[in-house]
Amino acid sequence: MSFSDRLRQARKRQGLTQEELGKKSGLSTYTIQRYEYGKLNPKKDTVAKLAAALNLGYNYTKSGEPYFYTFVDTVPSPEYEDAEDFNQEQYRNAIEKALEDVTLSTIGEKIKWLRKNKKISQRELAQKTGLSIGSIQGFEQGRYNPKLETVLKIADALGISINVFYENLSKDEYRNILETKARKADIDNFNSVVNILSNLNDSYSLYNKEDDCYIFGTGDNAFVLKSKSVRALQKAIESFIPCITEQLKYMEPVPKILESMFGNEENCIRAFSKDEQLFDKCCKNISLLLCMDYGVVDEEIAGYLEQYCIEKNITRKIIARQGEEWIINPHAGDKNKTN
Repeated sequence: MSFSDRLRQARKRQGLTQEELGKKSGLSTYTIQRYEYGKLNPKKDTVAKLAAALNLGYNYTKSGEPYFYTFVDTVPSPEYEDAEDFNQEQYRNAIEKALEDVTLSTIGEKIKWLRKNKKISQRELAQKTGLSIGSIQGFEQGRYNPKLETVLKIADALGISINVFYENLSKDEYRNILETKARKADIDNFNSVVNILSNLNDSYSLYNKEDDCYIFGTGDNAFVLKSKSVRALQKAIESFIPCITEQLKYMEPVPKILESMFGNEENCIRAFSKDEQLFDKCCKNISLLLCMDYGVVDEEIAGYLEQYCIEKNITRKIIARQGEEWIINPHAGDKNKTN
């Protein structure tokens, strides 16, 4: 949103026509129209006149972008919420406009310099960010204007702070932009949530009190989440995927699920030995239920039945995946392979 949009929003919020605003501010209707159509940028004394005519306050971002604000009563009410929304939208959009005004050559030159300094090729940077090589080249040559989300990806891929690209913004200003973009992000990403749940379910977690974070998983699958991120994930799941939230309340380990399905190990083995498709169906259903990989469920079921046969010193035969016969504990004393 440019100043023209912010002025139009403020005027309409105050219930004034262009002509009325012109009279109250001492400006012509034509001048007001030029401001609102983006044909003219107001000087500081003009912004002050407009704010006074609108009965609003005004301020500037660190980069010099003007915005309006209304005076908010501290007592919570519908009017209070409306005023807060107006103030936040004016401020956020003024900052976004400041970001847009950063020259393309400046960002492009920095991307190119930082990439080369990190000894990363354009192809490698494209792979790290999920962008095309053409986009990277366009940014570096100043032909394209990267959106904030894109700059964030590039900054993450290069291992630098986004402040490097937007030096004329204060920390509060760019933090406000990041938070705004985060709130607008698509948190209803089912695949991402399932992937996280899969990692959580198939690993252990460790809480680091000093850094207030959780370490999940082991080896290459290990990752760290701050406590607030864990809470945000919980809220996202509760808000957008209620079926999974409800499901988590009743989540049981694989052996418990098999017991609930068949009663005991012998009944399970008997069922698997008679129906050549049942083992595969169980693996698929349980993997979906627990958000686990099919192969992991396969191994857990096999381990569960094998452990039973070893403890009982018996040998049993079932029909496993793809109709293959599997002899469980073949060297046991009891050679009875069928029930």
